[in-house]
Amino acid sequence: MIKNERQYRFTKAQVRGFERTLAELRNRDQADIDVHPLIAKAQEDAVNGQLVDLRDELQAYESLKAGKFEVKRLDMVSDLPTMLISARIAQGMTQKD
Repeated sequence: MIKNERQYRFTKAQVRGFERTLAELRNRDQADIDVHPLIAKAQEDAVNGQLVDLRDELQAYESLKAGKFEVKRLDMVSDLPTMLISARIAQGMTQKD
């Protein structure tokens, strides 16, 4: 979970880096590398999986920043910190606030 603007900017930078890596993996010439095609596919899938996770985190944070917060039933006390962080972000409050 992205908890503040600093983490948001860092995550966006990570997405850009993973996008570049994925493009490089997809554009490499199989004749020039000594990697089995199944390993090459696994590498692409791993990077793509990371991209999906990071983009989901960005989307969730951006949604909270837009004030879209839904109060959910608290099933476990361990969920309370995440709920409080989400409410803080949706209210436009910083960690310092």
